[in-house]
Amino acid sequence: MKENKNLKESGKKRVAFFISIVLLFGIGGGVISEILEMVMEEGRFRDILTHGVELYMKPVEINLSVINLTFGLGIKFTLLSILFMFLGGWLYYKAK
Repeated sequence: MKENKNLKESGKKRVAFFISIVLLFGIGGGVISEILEMVMEEGRFRDILTHGVELYMKPVEINLSVINLTFGLGIKFTLLSILFMFLGGWLYYKAK
């Protein structure tokens, strides 16, 4: 029974590690996308690589009379960030 619990915990750790690798590679792809947008001259190839879909959640405001808190979330998916996410997942499984 103790071994089964350890297997479940190690499985959860692997999933969490996989998700963190994919997210880190996605962030890296987004950073490279932003750098390319500044460096490359305008054109169709630059637009394909650097422009993407932006998803935003409306900001939520909490007014506590002493302090006002605002929470929001926004994600921008570009072709490079998605490619880097797949690269991170592929490298994870190759290294495994």
